Amino acid sequence: RLTTEALARYILETMGQAQARKVLILSAHPAPDFLRESVVHGFRQRLGAEAVDFIKPLHLYEPRVAAPWDLAARSELYGNGFTYAYRLRDDPRVDRSDIAKRLRDHFFDVV
Repeated sequence: RLTTEALARYILETMGQAQARKVLILSAHPAPDFLRESVVHGFRQRLGAEAVDFIKPLHLYEPRVAAPWDLAARSELYGNGFTYAYRLRDDPRVDRSDIAKRLRDHFFDVV
C-alpha cells in the first residue's frame, strides 16, 4: 500500500532495522521538503512519540489555534500541503531535548 506508514516500514526493513522502536529524524532546516514530510508523517504514524523529528517542521502539525496565516502559509508548500500539512497532532511526549546527549548514550535505534 502507498501510505506514509508503509514508507517508514520500507525504510526500516531496507536498513535491516525492522524492529527499531526509537527513531531520530534529523533535519537541517524547518522549511518544507515533501520527501521529509512523508517520512516524518510515516514514522510518527508507525512509532508515535518514539519517532522524534528534530528540527520540528511546524507545518506538519495542527496549529493550536486556527490563524489566518495558515492559508497564506499553505501557498508556500508543495501542492499547498494538501495531503500532509497540519495533519499530525503535536504529542507532548515527543522529547526533542538534549539530542546530543541522547545520541552519545545510543538512545535511538536508528538515526
